[in-house]
Amino acid sequence: MTSNNEHTEQQLTSAEEEKLLAFSKSELENLAEKVSKAIKHKEAEERQGMITLIEDLARQANIGVEFYDLESRKKELPIQYRHPDNPSQTWRGRGIMPRWLQDEIAKGRKKEDFKI
Repeated sequence: MTSNNEHTEQQLTSAEEEKLLAFSKSELENLAEKVSKAIKHKEAEERQGMITLIEDLARQANIGVEFYDLESRKKELPIQYRHPDNPSQTWRGRGIMPRWLQDEIAKGRKKEDFKI
């Protein structure tokens, strides 16, 4: 790959593109996996650099900082409620109650009747 300096986007030369086209599909998939890992590594390095910078600035300003891992918040909650006649209708118990459950409660059933 060619590069004028570290901060410019690198472009493949036509010769490099031709080399890529000579690879088999499995070789390209293997290369793509390695590139994906390299990207994740670079993202982690950048994130750590930003954390260090923020900590340094906070320390200079005599401010305490605390970091939260947002990735861990993305975990899907387990299904809490399921419609007995249509198992595809579920609710995790968060947010707005689904219409099917509202309708069942309006018919006199209890929310707990649908608890898994």
